[in-house]
Parts: sequence; structure tokens; C-alpha cells
Amino acid sequence: MLSPELRAAMTDPPTRYYLSPRRANVLRPFAGALGGRVLEVGAGLGSVTRFLGELGGQITAVEGTRRRAGIARARTRDLPNVQVVWEDGSRLETRERFDAVVLVGVLEYARVLLRAGADSQRILLSHLRGLLTEDGMLVLAIENQLGAKYWAGAGEDHYGAEFFGLQDCYDDTSVATFGRGSLSRILTEAGFPHQAWYVPIPDYKVPAAILSPAGLEAAPRIDAANLLAQNVFWDERKPARPRFSLEQVWSVLQRNGLLLEMANSFLVVAGPSPRFRARLGHDDLLAWTYAVDRAPPYAKESCTRLEGGRLMVRRRALAPEARAPETPLSWRLYDEPHVEGRNWWLELVAMMAKPGWGLDHLAAWARCWLAAVLQAAGADAPPDAGRPLDPHLLLPGRLVEATPLNLVRDDGGCFRFSDLEWELEGGVELGFLAYRALGTSLGRLTSVTWSGGGPAPTPGGLLRGLFGALGLGVTEADLERYGRLSAQLQAWAWGSTPRPVPAAAPPPGAGRVPDGPRPRA
Repeated sequence: MLSPELRAAMTDPPTRYYLSPRRANVLRPFAGALGGRVLEVGAGLGSVTRFLGELGGQITAVEGTRRRAGIARARTRDLPNVQVVWEDGSRLETRERFDAVVLVGVLEYARVLLRAGADSQRILLSHLRGLLTEDGMLVLAIENQLGAKYWAGAGEDHYGAEFFGLQDCYDDTSVATFGRGSLSRILTEAGFPHQAWYVPIPDYKVPAAILSPAGLEAAPRIDAANLLAQNVFWDERKPARPRFSLEQVWSVLQRNGLLLEMANSFLVVAGPSPRFRARLGHDDLLAWTYAVDRAPPYAKESCTRLEGGRLMVRRRALAPEARAPETPLSWRLYDEPHVEGRNWWLELVAMMAKPGWGLDHLAAWARCWLAAVLQAAGADAPPDAGRPLDPHLLLPGRLVEATPLNLVRDDGGCFRFSDLEWELEGGVELGFLAYRALGTSLGRLTSVTWSGGGPAPTPGGLLRGLFGALGLGVTEADLERYGRLSAQLQAWAWGSTPRPVPAAAPPPGAGRVPDGPRPRA
């Protein structure tokens, strides 16, 4: 699942969907419970099938399209424990009973497949219930009809039209998605009354993180809204011109206990009895985040756990056998206490979601980050606003990822960095760190509220303004050098050739600030 060859073949949204190692993240939290007899219905091109097979259980993967079944078989040809069957899963008959049934991105097509109208979902699920053991479990992933991004103007995933699902434009023979209440009732009526609801982030298709039921209950402590907000940028199906800030809205939804109701997708584990919960063992596991887009030696899982009332982040390598190449960028895997408090990037999100912000507001926010960096480096406190700073000041290389995205202001008002997994040999220049940290923070935003005259400023323009406001006298040559170094860092981490980066652009992958909503001041 972490194949560099497949990653190199990802060139557009369809190839990323079918080949991305993120596809397996939707099942990674359940790996320990999926090692027995597993039935996968709707195998498609085998993205999830491959992951299931690598877990070592006996996998029966059913796919109704002959060509896709052939591709899934080719993709798992070296796994003798995987059987791919060309068959309509809704009509599958077998005497075998399974410990788990996996239904990822399939239930929404039930009306198309069964032609039984609004009852099609219940009929399909009832059929699958009959193929389970009494202690078995169903793992179901599907879009949420009421997901926040659809209110913001994202097109319905299957039809592409805005508000299509929210207005319930489905009919008896179309694809159909559901809100949490409707889906829960369908599951119960089909013989799955015991349900555990998870949130895949940004959605189930290529998730980077998963929130557990316990994590939803502990959402304010682990700042689940920050996890959702930071992943908005990576959702390729987000609205091009959102009606509101999708980054900011998650904080409001968290405060009102609506994260699950408004999640973009659902990940449900359900069963005829509650005994599947013991197999999962997730009572104290709150959230998982995955870094699988990088070179295999650096792929990792981070799990936030509740340990005796204390929150801990436990990390493990996903490819421990892979050897890291010799580069100036080194990586370390470590556990650490979860820092409770307010993520500093979310302060930027909140500021730029309101009308009236300007460069002076951004500079005040950035100075807090700068002070935290210098304190972590053991350097002198930053000078007064407007006094010059040496952009070539060399900081410890372990601070190369000391960005606002990794900075938390705790309940006592102190700033603390976390997840500083990378270290750059020879140290990191202050100017480059500012370029990387502030450029990424600005570029990660997908919308801002701009009430000034003219078009909304770009990250590059804001970045130049911040350099001046912070007293960092960088030159055009510095900016060009920072761009090249940022691309080189990403290439080392991803195991790829660096791409050229224009001067004053945000670091690779950061994107740009679109116009976004524009309410008047």
C-alpha cells in the first residue's frame, strides 16, 4: 500500500483516488479486528482489497464489474489469501459466514443495483447481515448527506450539483446518501442495532485522520476541530468558492457538539451484538492521524490515547523494514504528551474569517509565533516591532517544522511546539523558517473574508509584507533560495525529484488564498 511506484503514477484526482495509500487509512484503525474471514463487497480496483490482504486474513472480495474485478485480482495476485469474485454482492450466496463485512463507498448505490426503491439500502444490509457470524461486524463508509462542505457549496459527490443532496434530489433509482439519523435507523432495521460512529477526515475516500467515538466525546480536549480544519485544504472535492470558511466552522460545530452530525463522511462499525466493540479495543483511543504520502521509511501512524486521565500521542512506523536514504534531513519517531490548548494556526483562521483584518493583525499573530520559536531555540527574545532581525540567524535544525500548525497555546497562556519529527543538518535559517512557517500557514487557508478594496491579497504578497513587519530584511535572492530549499526538503521526505518553485511562493503543497466569501465590513 506504500508503493513508491503507485505514488509516482498519481497525476490527477482519479489516479489519486484509485492509487493513493490514503485509501487504506479508512481501515487502518481496525486492522487488529480484520485478520479473520473478511468479505469485501464492491472491491473496485482493489485499493482496500490490497490492504485487507496484507493483514493476513482470509479475504473474499466481490466486485460486480468484470474489468474491475480483473484489476483487483491483478493487484493482489501475490496474496494467496485473497479471492476476488466477479459477482453482484447484493446477490452473493455462500454457506461461509464471515467475521467482518467491509462496505466502503457502496451503500449509496443500493437503489441503482437492487431497483427496490427507498428500501434498497435495508435489503442490501439485511442480506449482508445474513452472511455474518453472530459476533461479526460491518464496516461501512459513506458520504454524509448533511456534511458541512455541502452547505458551503461543494457539489454532491456523484452528481456534481450544489445542494443536490441537501435538497434530497435523489429518486428511487438513483444514488442516495443519508444523514446520521436516517442511516442509523436503516442499520437498526437491517439487523445492526449496535453501532460505533467514527469520523474520517476530510472524508472516507482518501482520509488523513480518523476520529473515534471516544474522540468525539473528548473533542474539546484533543481539539478535534483543529484536526478537521487543517485537512480542509487536502479535500479535492471541497467547494471552489466556499460560502463560508470551512476551516473556521469546525470550531463552532465542536462547541455545539455537532462534529459527527456535520462530518463530510461517516465511518460506522455495526453489529447484531455489541461484542464487536471488545474486538476493536477503542475505548481509550481518541484519534489516528496518518502520514503515508511520503517515502515509505517515513510513513507513520500517530494515535492519541487516554492513559489514566492523561492524553498521550503514540507513534509507530508503518514500514519499519524500509531504510531511510542518507540526506541532510533526518527523521525521528517519538511519543509525547498531547498538548492541550488552542492551536495557533486556528487563531489565524479565526482572524481572517472576520472582516476588517489587515497586515498589522497578521503581524501581531506572527510575532507570537516568532517569540515561541526564539524561546524554543534558546535565543534572545525578539526585538520591538519594526526593529531588524537577522534572517540568516541559524537556529537548531530540529525546529525546521516549528510552524504555527504545530504550535499550541496551552490553558496557562504558554506556547509549546509538538510533532517536531524532522531535523535539518547544519541548522535552519530564521528567514527560511519564517518563509516555510508563515507561507504554509497562509497557503493552507481555502477561503478568507476580505472587505478591503480590490482582489484579496495572495499568500506571496502577504508573506512579503510580514517579512517587513517582522523586521526580517530578506532579499529576492533569499526568497528564490528559500523556494528551492523548501522543494528540496519535500523531495527528500517524499523520495522524489524537487520541483522548481517561483520566488515568494508558499512552500510546495501550500496552495493559495482564493477570493473566498466577501461580506461587507
